[in-house]
Amino acid sequence: MERARPAKAALGLAILPLLLLALASCGPRAVAWGVLLWGDLAGPFASGVVVAITRDSEISDTYLVAVKGERETREFAKGRVRKFAKRADATAAAETLKPWLATWGFSRKEDPPPLPIREKADAASKTVYRLRFGQLVKVVGRSAERAEVKPYTDYWYEVATEDGYGGWCFGHFLKVFTAEGEPAAEQERLLAEDDTLARILGTAWRPDFFRK
Repeated sequence: MERARPAKAALGLAILPLLLLALASCGPRAVAWGVLLWGDLAGPFASGVVVAITRDSEISDTYLVAVKGERETREFAKGRVRKFAKRADATAAAETLKPWLATWGFSRKEDPPPLPIREKADAASKTVYRLRFGQLVKVVGRSAERAEVKPYTDYWYEVATEDGYGGWCFGHFLKVFTAEGEPAAEQERLLAEDDTLARILGTAWRPDFFRK
């Protein structure tokens, strides 16, 4: 019986790595995949990063997400994450988002009603959110062509809000700008500008007969 003890000890040492591997595999599993539309400015949870969605909460309307190689998990409002069933689809979406990572916007509509965010790029589509004057949004896409929403013609922009809403916003009253890093300073500078005066000074006024 004494001779069996070393064999048992050796067997235990051989099984130990397998037990540790099994315990590690019991961690949070991905229920879906996503790409962060509005994440941090830098770091593992930056905008454009592909994440594993480990919990989908209908109660708080949030996703709990994880990044490969990071122990930390983060909770984001659903409007700040684009969800996919497959990781490959999330990776492809992250590529299309790259040109927009430094693009932001804010509502410059001072008169009521507030600027709407719509479910689709259509003036007749359902309103999902209304932007107050100066409210910052993350721009994540744009329509291929300009559209007419009388009396204006402009692009539709796909946007995400910090509090978790997403949809399409017509560009005439949306000030779109780029900012490398924190957007607040550039937003403040643009808000201080007189947009109406800038449009007047930027327009060449000529009589109709000048066309000939």
